[in-house]
Amino acid sequence: AMLGLLGGEGGTRRTLEKISSATLQEDRKAALVELKERAEKDPIGVASMSISVLTSLIPKVREDVEEVRAILDTMLACLSPEASVHGEERCKEALEKNSKLYPQEVISQLLELLEERDWNARFSILRILHVLQEAHPAVVQQGTLSSPQGLARLMDVLSDEREIVRNEALLVLVALTEGSQELTKIMAFEGAFDMLFRVVKEEDFGSVIAADSIDIVNNLLHANPSNANFFKEMSCVSEHVVPLLRKGIEFGSTGRTSQASRLFDQMLDVLGNLLTATSDLQSMQTHLGKSGVLAIVVEGALHPSMGYESRAKALRLTSLLVWKHSPNRLLLSQLVCPGRSESVLHAVLKLCLERHAEEGEKSMHLLNASAVQVYKCYLSGNVDGQQHFAASLMPQPSMDDQEPQEEQQLGRVVMAALLGSPPPRGGGEELE
Repeated sequence: AMLGLLGGEGGTRRTLEKISSATLQEDRKAALVELKERAEKDPIGVASMSISVLTSLIPKVREDVEEVRAILDTMLACLSPEASVHGEERCKEALEKNSKLYPQEVISQLLELLEERDWNARFSILRILHVLQEAHPAVVQQGTLSSPQGLARLMDVLSDEREIVRNEALLVLVALTEGSQELTKIMAFEGAFDMLFRVVKEEDFGSVIAADSIDIVNNLLHANPSNANFFKEMSCVSEHVVPLLRKGIEFGSTGRTSQASRLFDQMLDVLGNLLTATSDLQSMQTHLGKSGVLAIVVEGALHPSMGYESRAKALRLTSLLVWKHSPNRLLLSQLVCPGRSESVLHAVLKLCLERHAEEGEKSMHLLNASAVQVYKCYLSGNVDGQQHFAASLMPQPSMDDQEPQEEQQLGRVVMAALLGSPPPRGGGEELE
């Protein structure tokens, strides 16, 4: 028992005494490295005795990056031991017990340390924060809020050119911005939108870093009216959203289907959050219509290279854009499919009525239902639209020397579908 005490708890205590009593910097460094090695072997035992000592030591050794690095490595080893050495259950136990030793004051202290440019120190701080978020997200959020410069320092790391560091910072921010309106408001007014979109444009659009950046944008907007209005006022829609929607469609046209769908879907989520979060829906609908959003979203919805689910999502967003909004309804009625003479309304109507050989094709049926929703929102309360549509249902005079006009065909397409006969020809190409 005595040998166990000397090798375990007793050994840790002696190492801590060396750290506290060392008069020479080199002796303290050696003791810190020794403590780290002990933590890697016994994370629970070392953490219970050393975390408070280490956090109180940080201000004293702040100028020596090697000592700071050794302290952070020990703190991380206590929280996130190697699963290959200790096993999954032991690692879970270490996180559950040791995470309680990191109160919000320690979180604030760690965030202030992000001022340090050393990549190893920065990465260890971010890893500690990320691991703690898994166990106690509220504590990390409160610690961030209580740190005067903590959030600003965390956002500054997004400018770090070292990918491993920047990616870890994004992971921390993704979790940090989930469910904390106070934090998301501060981030937005600290310039987070421009900073995040800059990261997206610097990256390959299909990369994890780009996707995480857009996830954070969506977290900042979700159910947050002030951030949604700020986003609108900062012209983020025309400067960032529309070009990225266009890029998603371009990816689809060049065969990069998975990247196209991911980027396009994420930008649709941004627009959906803007529309559902805003305190003035009519104003936001007008802004998005004038910014070119309706045209590009409809283009994606009708683009054959985009996935069915992405297209259905774009159609549902189109429904929200035209719901009880006369200018956007008028705009929708005037849009023409790119490179074709067919009107968008005609193309959407054909999607409503398209038949499928396989009844079990859920994604295609979802596309049908979403197209129907567009027409429902377009016609609801739209007297001009209703009259135009009703007129197209009436028999038209026969014109032997002329193809029927497309506006006459809307009703004919519906009647053909109801009667089970082939749809009339003319009025533009069939959708691929």
